[in-house]
Amino acid sequence: MLKDLFASWVNENKVRITSPVLGAFIGAWVLLNWQQFFLLFWGNGSIEERLASFNSIVTLSNCDIWLWPLLLAFVYAFGLPYLNALTHRLAGHAEKIRHKVVIDINIEKAKQKAQLNEEIYKANPSNPYLGRKLESELKQQEAMAEKAKADAEAAAAAAKQAIANEEKETAQAKLVNAQAEETQRKEDREKLAHERAKAKHHQELVNSRFPLIYQFLTPLSESLTEAKCHATLSLITEAISQCFGFEDVEDMFSDEKFTLSTLENLACVAYDEESFISELDDLAQKHGAELGGEELFNHLIQAFETADICKLTSKSYIDDYAADYIDDSSNLYELLDGDAVSSVMADTNAYFDEIEDAHIKTAGLEKDGSIVVHASATINGTNHEDKPFSGDSINVNFELTFSAVIGLNGYEKPTIENIRAALNDYSEN
Repeated sequence: MLKDLFASWVNENKVRITSPVLGAFIGAWVLLNWQQFFLLFWGNGSIEERLASFNSIVTLSNCDIWLWPLLLAFVYAFGLPYLNALTHRLAGHAEKIRHKVVIDINIEKAKQKAQLNEEIYKANPSNPYLGRKLESELKQQEAMAEKAKADAEAAAAAAKQAIANEEKETAQAKLVNAQAEETQRKEDREKLAHERAKAKHHQELVNSRFPLIYQFLTPLSESLTEAKCHATLSLITEAISQCFGFEDVEDMFSDEKFTLSTLENLACVAYDEESFISELDDLAQKHGAELGGEELFNHLIQAFETADICKLTSKSYIDDYAADYIDDSSNLYELLDGDAVSSVMADTNAYFDEIEDAHIKTAGLEKDGSIVVHASATINGTNHEDKPFSGDSINVNFELTFSAVIGLNGYEKPTIENIRAALNDYSEN
């Protein structure tokens, strides 16, 4: 009866007992705690005392009894398969190496056996192998010798070609350098010739300008001498160049427009009233002259009047000159040919030939180095008797522009620009 119950229990728990983890845990637990079992079965004292001692040690609270067997069971259950696989891999690799060594030994034995057979074969006097081999080796040596000779000849030819190329490149480089040097020498000669021509032209300009400057130098020098004022030639020439608005005497001599014909066509040489006297004073101090800027200014005015080429005056004189200029109606006839006036004339039946009431509207204003004076005039005409009246008076607004042609202060006679015209509306009168 008990045997059957035990067999039934074993069959029901066979899977659990034979489980890798559970079986390993039981085995590890028994192995690590064998002392407790030994004392339980064969220890001193009665069975009750040994059971009490066993139970006091084997408890759930004693972690060391359960933890280490459990860790050992996990290592055995999960780590051992990997260790086995690694062992098989290493063993397989060693087997491969051993197999390769055996094969290499067999190959070496086969080679040595082949050499032995070859020597036995060659040692046979009746066998023509030896002669054929010696002949083949001789031909191979001759072929190698010919190849070495051909390689040597090719190398020599390549060396000669390299030397020829190097000599050619050297010759080309010398030719290029010679051409570059010749080009540089040519450029230097041309540059030197240009500099000489430029210097000659400059000297010719200076020589041609000096007689013109002399016409201002003489009266200015005489005026200073009469006033017993000592002034150097450089002071006098710089004072004249400053009147025309040049930075220095060199610029005045180099100005191609500084000619007698241009000077005679000037409206005036106009200076700035606010700064001209102080500039002359600085010039006199620069040259160590005893006279002041105002005294030098008076001598310059007198010198320009004596030379009688152009007038030295302030820029405010431009307005007076413009008023005098438009008072002469002959200076305004170009208004009749302007597009603005002609288009208005075409809208009437009158013949226009008279310019009246010309006057300055706005004083001169400096603009881009020029002085612009705004003016107006009236152009009157005669209406055709056989045609209906459509107006006979045109109001014209225009500008007189004085442009600096010599230095910054030498203004030429004005030009008429920006013409605007409109027919006089009698209904507004």
